[in-house]
Amino acid sequence: MSFKPIRENELRINVCALINDSGWHASKVESHDLSAGIPDIDFCIDGVDGHIELKCCNRFNKKGLSNSQHLWFKKRIKAGSQNTWLIILHQEQSNQGRLYLIHPSIVSVHLDKFKGTVQPETWKSLAFSELVWGQNSILLPTIIKESRLEPNPSSITC
Repeated sequence: MSFKPIRENELRINVCALINDSGWHASKVESHDLSAGIPDIDFCIDGVDGHIELKCCNRFNKKGLSNSQHLWFKKRIKAGSQNTWLIILHQEQSNQGRLYLIHPSIVSVHLDKFKGTVQPETWKSLAFSELVWGQNSILLPTIIKESRLEPNPSSITC
């Protein structure tokens, strides 16, 4: 059987569905041509707005944030955003993988590590939470909701 990775658009559809099916709201950012750097998903969970940038990585693809994404994150963090997530699906086999959830406080401290080529070990080592895609990924919206209670970045160990 040949390796067929999940594409980012498929991941985007699934993550939006997980959030929407939980009774909250998520929508895809449709045009990256007109809105370079803006994360893939805009969401609202219990009155708190946020963004999610998705990345799919595997043995062939280790892309991190593009220059425009890195700049968007930098400006948003400087403006005080505290709810902008990175979610990475790392796959080594077809239809299997791990979701690494990078908490906004970790994104703000380690932003430069996510630019350009990023090794899967980096995503994993900085993950706030790790889920098995297709098994417990349904917990994703609850983790995002409950993480608002997390302490400041200096008290989170990586």
